[in-house]
Amino acid sequence: MSNKLFLLYIGLIFNISLFAQTIPIHHSSEGIYEFMDEMASLKLVDLNSAIKPYSRQFIADQLQNLNEFQSLLNKRQKNQLSFYLKEFEKELGNSSIQDNLYERIRTIKQPHNRRADLFFYRDSLFTFWVNPIGGYQYYSNQNLSFHHQWVGAEAGAYIGDNWSVYVSFRDNTISSNKMKSTELTPQTGQDNKGGPYYSDMRGGIYYTWDWGSAGFVKDHMIWGNNYNGSTIISGRTPSFPMFKLNLKPVKWFDFNYVHAWLISEVVDSNRIFDFGDGAERQEFYPKYLAANMYSFHLWKHLTASVGNSMVYSNSNVQPAYLIPFILFKSVEHTIAASNENNAQIFFDFSSRNIKNLHLYGTFYIDEVNFSNMFDPAKHSNWFGYKAGFRLWDFPLQNVSLTAEYTRTNPMIYKHYYPTSTFESNHYNLGHYLRDNAQQYYVSLDYLPIANLRTKIFWQYEEKGPDYPDIRNDPNNSVLGKKFMENVEWQNTSWGFKVSYEMFHDARIFGELISRNITAIDQVTLDKYTASQYQGKTFTYSLGTNFNF
Repeated sequence: MSNKLFLLYIGLIFNISLFAQTIPIHHSSEGIYEFMDEMASLKLVDLNSAIKPYSRQFIADQLQNLNEFQSLLNKRQKNQLSFYLKEFEKELGNSSIQDNLYERIRTIKQPHNRRADLFFYRDSLFTFWVNPIGGYQYYSNQNLSFHHQWVGAEAGAYIGDNWSVYVSFRDNTISSNKMKSTELTPQTGQDNKGGPYYSDMRGGIYYTWDWGSAGFVKDHMIWGNNYNGSTIISGRTPSFPMFKLNLKPVKWFDFNYVHAWLISEVVDSNRIFDFGDGAERQEFYPKYLAANMYSFHLWKHLTASVGNSMVYSNSNVQPAYLIPFILFKSVEHTIAASNENNAQIFFDFSSRNIKNLHLYGTFYIDEVNFSNMFDPAKHSNWFGYKAGFRLWDFPLQNVSLTAEYTRTNPMIYKHYYPTSTFESNHYNLGHYLRDNAQQYYVSLDYLPIANLRTKIFWQYEEKGPDYPDIRNDPNNSVLGKKFMENVEWQNTSWGFKVSYEMFHDARIFGELISRNITAIDQVTLDKYTASQYQGKTFTYSLGTNFNF
């Protein structure tokens, strides 16, 4: 597909009467996401928690509505609401202000209803702010002591009634070996280049109207309800560029679509350029993701979602996959010479109809062959699922109990063409345990005062054999693989975490985690686990950061 045709497609979407703005809040801002989840469990706000990130404007509107229910909140919740209203005054305020932190300190201004930013400006057309990013975290256990530090900056702007832009940059340094893409950890992926340094550049531009938004971003996304790693799209890969579309024409329905440019890291041998004297340039095969999700709000606080996705590797963007509303697998039958693309279907369910209780589940289908479903030698029931609950404020206030089970059958997320795997930069787009694995997770959270969070958790994880996806080989069939035929890797962990947000975006935190990670041999252990966490370890960590 030519670039001109793609730009025409985007132009048609943007040629709409518009009335709103969008800047996403990254999922690493755990405090506001936990608060929104708590308020939804109290049935005071209504969320589609299957789709993240939320926008700043959406959160601001929800917080403003919560002001009407102050009498239903306890002291800690009221203080937390007041704290976040200052953060989102950018979206709620109307006055023209030019202000920055240094000027406020110099003139000893009285506190007002907006948080302090390094620089902030607002007039009738333009709102703009800049804040620094910085952090340091130290880790130590029986195997190794190491640290991670990062510095950077972020900025956001609203232009007129409809345009919004944002950027966020972090330069990271880690004193130990960088994470491998094969490691089974929920930690966000890092670039695969050598050395102790890596950077993370996110940003985007949105055009928003009163019932939807569209934009180009390079960022993370999470699809699927979860509290410990999504089965559908987990947001764990390094950020990648994508076009995003959100439509909410009525209260009972909203629609989300993305077309993403993934990073295959599969070198195209036809595009290796040798310039002599050891100078060589390599290019990767292109790789794309098209995905949609239909969310139906069947009842207040009850949402059912269904969607599908396609990973494909044509040399150019395929126009058919730019049609947001279609079943992508059906399209493949007429536009692909073979089953060279990788299709998925997924379902998500979320209920907060019982006050204080969130029930949820997801179901991810890579392939289901109904004709062979019950044949143990031929079945290809490649699916994964997650089920769980979170209970708030019962029987004690400011306490939540979470329990979650995740199972992924053999062969899901994989594909026999390396350019069509459910990955970007070789990091799995879905759950971090990948295929043929299961996880039990339980946590108890206690929030004694505003901005102070404590968590005790336990988890048990198992992973079975890692079968290669090789087709048309009678001696190595991908069909009929048993779930967890034997356990090749195992992790039993429990821990305690605490964090306190001293003022907006500035926090101190610490954690104590006991791990017992074993495998059938050292090669498997090295593949799935960083050396500092192998065997029985007791790790403590302390850190501080400004901005998330």
